[in-house]
Amino acid sequence: MEACPCDLINVGIVDRIDEWVTADANWFKDNRTVLEIAFDIFLAEGEWPQVGTLRRLLHQRGIRGVDVQTIANSKPPIPAYSTMAIQDRVFLGVRHLLQLPKADPLLRLLVDATNEGVLAYSGTDEQPAVHYDNPRFFKYDSETLIRLVPLISSDYPNPFGGGNYGEEWVLFVNDALILEFEEVTGPVDYLRRQLAIIRKWVERLSPSPQEPSENGGADSAGYLTDQVIREHLEPVLATLRGQLEDDDTLEPEDKANIQADLDSAEFQLRAAAPNRAVIGAALERIKKTWPLVAQLTTVAAAIVVIIHGL
Repeated sequence: MEACPCDLINVGIVDRIDEWVTADANWFKDNRTVLEIAFDIFLAEGEWPQVGTLRRLLHQRGIRGVDVQTIANSKPPIPAYSTMAIQDRVFLGVRHLLQLPKADPLLRLLVDATNEGVLAYSGTDEQPAVHYDNPRFFKYDSETLIRLVPLISSDYPNPFGGGNYGEEWVLFVNDALILEFEEVTGPVDYLRRQLAIIRKWVERLSPSPQEPSENGGADSAGYLTDQVIREHLEPVLATLRGQLEDDDTLEPEDKANIQADLDSAEFQLRAAAPNRAVIGAALERIKKTWPLVAQLTTVAAAIVVIIHGL
């Protein structure tokens, strides 16, 4: 297993990033026993445990005096990325899994998938993607392969943006970030790339209000302004999540894919520099998969605004 940079500050991220890295490392260290159990659940079930599930398992194992909700809520949020105050699940990222030897196969698969994503992006496919049956992945067992997607969908930033989830998964390349991971050499290097991206996000933050733009509420780089996000994207995501939970007409795989694309769009919403192209691609896939969207006229109109500009 590649050596873990326990003092993550040495990767060269400074100031605000240093503070977050230190706080995050302390969060993992202080709660390691509980977080290792959370990862065991992830390996067994293929998804990160809900707070209630983890709480009950700890009780069944005779572990007392642990406030799982506080642990979940106190995880330091990524700088320039807002998060809910009350967390319903316990998630771990690459920076945490580097310290767990049992995570080594999954992390090696992540690196291989990332390099395959760069190759796909260098090719001629209109929508570059990485597929579960890539020959490069034959050395991994099926359980590890299935766990890759839920890891990627919960750990940011990453080189992918949505896809078709399940056993026969497909991961679409995130063209806004894929080249940030070009020629990644291993899990530690992958983490360095993540931290470098986060630093760029922090540097984009400006203390002064953003001036209105003349290109549909986006700046010259294609990033949504705060006004467009607030007026159009937030209510769209909230409405779609509510409708998705209640919709029993969708196939489970379609429902999982829509959920993944909503997660991708929401991640962009919370980033310091939301990218309209990434959000638009996710919403386009949702429109094609989910007939109900066309019936929600307000939502459909907002989606058109987000994808094509005002």
